Amino acid sequence: NPRFKPITAPTQNSQYFVFANLPLLDASRSTVMVDGIFTLKGFLDEEGPYPKWALPRVRWMNKNPAMLCMLDRPRVAHRIDMRVLAYTAASLDVSDPDGEKLASVTLSPGKFSDVSIAYTPKGGKFCLTLAAQIPHPADSERLLLFSKIEISAR
Repeated sequence: NPRFKPITAPTQNSQYFVFANLPLLDASRSTVMVDGIFTLKGFLDEEGPYPKWALPRVRWMNKNPAMLCMLDRPRVAHRIDMRVLAYTAASLDVSDPDGEKLASVTLSPGKFSDVSIAYTPKGGKFCLTLAAQIPHPADSERLLLFSKIEISAR
């Protein structure tokens, strides 16, 4: 259930699990939730929430391509979940550090799209590249709107 996020990473020896309840319009919830240390390039600062438009906190991608880099990642399966909106016809490609395309999504104008990817990093630092194909952007400084980018070890 996307409303719940594990607070502690579960292991095979775990006796119990603790989850946080994350309602849609939680003003304290960040748009980017990554276990560990990360850097983000090609995005504006967070803004919102905007209850009038039923939008949580959001972050605009303003450079193409944008990158999300993580440090000290173990070689275990990770889950990448994103929620993204384009105001004009667009697509989004997500690639790993070797240039392997992990996902290619066609975005419907004016509608949020959910993207889920399973990925096992090779370990250490790794970066995800987010490249948008937007033939006629409505605003060259605000390419895609993200309400969620979550990366966690499964």
